[in-house]
Amino acid sequence: MTMELTEEGPRNTMITLRQTCDTAEERDMAEQGSGMLLDGLTAFLADGAKA
Repeated sequence: MTMELTEEGPRNTMITLRQTCDTAEERDMAEQGSGMLLDGLTAFLADGAKA
């Protein structure tokens, strides 16, 4: 798995995840897991913005 962070302005960063999977099932599981991690990161960053 690789992750690329691209700055898109002083307060915006695009996150790109790439992962090679052997099967559609592995792909679906990886997509679900990555989505959960990104959702958690989004919530964490949103809480930090409120502080």
